[in-house]
Amino acid sequence: MQESGEMYLETILVLSKEKEFVRSIDICEHMGYSKPSVSRAMGLLKKAGHIVVDGKGYITLTESGGWTGAFENLPAFDTSGNKIVYSVEEISAPVGYQSEISGDAQNGYTITNTLETVEVPVEKKWEDAGDRDGIRPDSVTVKLLADEADTGKTLTLSESGNWKGKFENLPKCNTEGNEIEYSVEETDVPDAYDVAVTGDAENGFVITNTYEAEVVEKAVTKDWDDADDANGLRPASIVVQLMKGNVYCGAEVELNEENSWTY
Repeated sequence: MQESGEMYLETILVLSKEKEFVRSIDICEHMGYSKPSVSRAMGLLKKAGHIVVDGKGYITLTESGGWTGAFENLPAFDTSGNKIVYSVEEISAPVGYQSEISGDAQNGYTITNTLETVEVPVEKKWEDAGDRDGIRPDSVTVKLLADEADTGKTLTLSESGNWKGKFENLPKCNTEGNEIEYSVEETDVPDAYDVAVTGDAENGFVITNTYEAEVVEKAVTKDWDDADDANGLRPASIVVQLMKGNVYCGAEVELNEENSWTY
């Protein structure tokens, strides 16, 4: 790039620190050049990809423009003879970015803009009597929405991950500077389950799947074939317990004459 082009880029950088928007007329006034000269220079810089000019004529430096500049011919001392301490400040950080300044006037300042990000935790809970009927799926898929629009991002939750996960490195704000409202939805909800989503993006969402497990009753009655306890050996009570396969389940039940040996 020729020296004149660099001068224009430096001027745009300086003006962008002073003004919210930079226009060709601002460059003319700052550099003392004619409108045709500045217009031609802006055309060349735009063609080279060093600047962007929007529909309103506002000029913005691009990455290829160097993102660099310098304040030149600054007085070293004030009118009292004291050395001036210079510093820099970014007037308006890009939307959604945090600005951090390092360095010094002697060696140069670096302004680093870091995208502000958030994370959205998600937890799956089951209300299905401990999967008593064995219909709970091995995993579920959760999709992320931003301002009610599908982001294309998904999470797979499973027992191996304790049915927990989180969406990470999500932009905090949209291009207009408004904080994004994130929400979640479960895709392909398992048959026979109802789904409910509670919580929020900041504290985390909980997706609860509820299934009313089928309920059956099992009655038990104790019969005695002992000639109506002719020998007086019948116990006052016995204890029975329900089994699921070879596993005990439920509480023990006492049968006795008072309940007619039935439960």
